[in-house]
Amino acid sequence: MMVNQRQAAEVLKAAATHIVNVLLNAKQMPEIGQMDDLADAITSVDYYLERFLDNPNDPYLQMLEVAETAVKKFGYGVGSQGPSGMDGESPVEDAITKSVEVPVALSETE
Repeated sequence: MMVNQRQAAEVLKAAATHIVNVLLNAKQMPEIGQMDDLADAITSVDYYLERFLDNPNDPYLQMLEVAETAVKKFGYGVGSQGPSGMDGESPVEDAITKSVEVPVALSETE
């Protein structure tokens, strides 16, 4: 079962890499079909994980196949760093680890 969780994680990593590379860094406006594919990838992994928690012996692996197909439309294969022909490290880790300032409201008791 660990292989399946790794597969789910790789799908989410590919989706996150696409978001960072295309939507955030390149600031491209996605088409509705691209947004649908991105939603398919994320919700399919979510559904797979929910099923896995309910019944680990029957985790509905087809949902991982749907998720993989969705990220492949962006040029990302599960386990790859980017679209076909793209070399280098994934910027996802950099985007995740960047320091982000978030305003926090102080409570009246502080």
